[in-house]
Amino acid sequence: MQDATAIDKIESKYRSLAPMMDERLRRCWAATEAQAYGWGGVRAVSSATGLSPNTIRKGLAELSGREVDTEAALGSRLRRVGGGRKRRADTT
Repeated sequence: MQDATAIDKIESKYRSLAPMMDERLRRCWAATEAQAYGWGGVRAVSSATGLSPNTIRKGLAELSGREVDTEAALGSRLRRVGGGRKRRADTT
């Protein structure tokens, strides 16, 4: 069973930080909160923030990758090449 007070705290933190976060930071923050919550953390953070569980798992994978190679440079791109909407000039 999930702890309602902990979920409320996560939701409160997310509401105050969300306007300042980009996609990568949002994923990593949610993953960190899920790790701190412990068992059932992905589900708890997902219900508190509205983020997809897959997004949180992707953040967990990114964090574990950083633990393996702490000196790896962060890419300047937030999304993979080709991600996002196509340019209007390309579609017409």
